[in-house]
Amino acid sequence: MATWWSQPDRVRVAVANFAIILFAPALTGVSALLIEDALPKPGEHATLIPLRLIVFLVLLALLSGAVWLRTYSYRVGGTLYYAHALAEGMSDRRRAALDKAADNHLALRTVSRWIDIEDRTTIDGVIDIHGLCSEIGANLESLINADNPETGYTLAPNLLWPIAISVGAYLPPARRTRIMELDPPDGQPLWCWLGDDRKADFDHSVEQLDAEADSSRIGVLLGFTQHAEKFDTETFSDFGVGSVRVLSASGGLPATGGASLTADQIAGLAHSVVAELKTLTDTSNELVFVAFIPEIVAVASGFELARQGVRFFAGHPPAALRPTLPGVHPDAGASCQPRTRPTSSR
Repeated sequence: MATWWSQPDRVRVAVANFAIILFAPALTGVSALLIEDALPKPGEHATLIPLRLIVFLVLLALLSGAVWLRTYSYRVGGTLYYAHALAEGMSDRRRAALDKAADNHLALRTVSRWIDIEDRTTIDGVIDIHGLCSEIGANLESLINADNPETGYTLAPNLLWPIAISVGAYLPPARRTRIMELDPPDGQPLWCWLGDDRKADFDHSVEQLDAEADSSRIGVLLGFTQHAEKFDTETFSDFGVGSVRVLSASGGLPATGGASLTADQIAGLAHSVVAELKTLTDTSNELVFVAFIPEIVAVASGFELARQGVRFFAGHPPAALRPTLPGVHPDAGASCQPRTRPTSSR
């Protein structure tokens, strides 16, 4: 953890508070003198002492600057919300990144859960985390709604992507809410605003797997991280999918060890992907969904799905198509469902 004086937002707030305490009484005293000069006693003449007026204006400017500095620091630093949900046995490699991010914010609020995959697997082989997603989403919603409305909100997710999409649907449409990637690949700060309406270009292709498969069941592969290169689209055939829509970063998938998604791509990706998903949900009864996406894009996509009223969060998967998942990778997974509830990742 950094020392107190190396945390810029906290230092700025402390300086602003001290300045307000110092300048406010002084301004009050000088104001009283100006009022006394302007409203003299009976028999006396009103006077204006230039020095008092100059001191008044200087103190007013300094006090206004201190108030602005404190407001700016609260909005820029604000509260960091850390949402954590990983399977038991996974290593949390972002603890150091969280400590660093917390040093750059005024307050830290956490919602942390560990998932017992075996305990949550039903007899049908479905990993049921409906209650977990509901709990995390409701807790985050309550924490944000109870926070100071003048502050800024930063969500740092450390979630499996199906949970991230589900939790995103719960986030309130609060102003100045951003989602920050902990420990980004190139080490540079990476974040996006919640509800950003910008659009990003991406590649869209269709792969035919089985011409005799049910045409109403479509596979969707979001391939926006390096892990997508290792995924075989033939896996969709196990779920009765005849065709797969592959969405990937414009210019192709990032090569292993190569450049990651740019900040502009991250900012507009959620809105663009949700627009494509809305088209698919209007034309297909069932989607088999696999995603390799940054967590901040998953959270933002969940928010966009709920905001645009896309019927992505409803229904249950057919029993014959429910897969048995031996484990969950933090960057990949499959969701075989005609629609999914906002708190279900099956």
